[in-house]
Amino acid sequence: MHSGGTLAHDLRYQFGTAGPGSCPTGAISAAAAGANTNRTLMTDSWTDPTLPAGSTPVTTTTGSCYDTADRLLATSNTTSLGSPPPASSAS
Repeated sequence: MHSGGTLAHDLRYQFGTAGPGSCPTGAISAAAAGANTNRTLMTDSWTDPTLPAGSTPVTTTTGSCYDTADRLLATSNTTSLGSPPPASSAS
């Protein structure tokens, strides 16, 4: 449940070679799959508005691998969890 504030997502897309680690071993992938509008990498970064300012965002990255017939062969996904900023010490 979300209690106030707005989730701010920063979505980024790449249309190039296959996303890192997304093609299975032995796959015959299209070297320039993104040249014909295949999305090869998507990154979504967002910060929970309930955390203090300066918190590290949660980032999810999805890489995609296509063959020369534009069929999706595989995807890979990584997520790094955000964290609140370090506590400052009062002097």
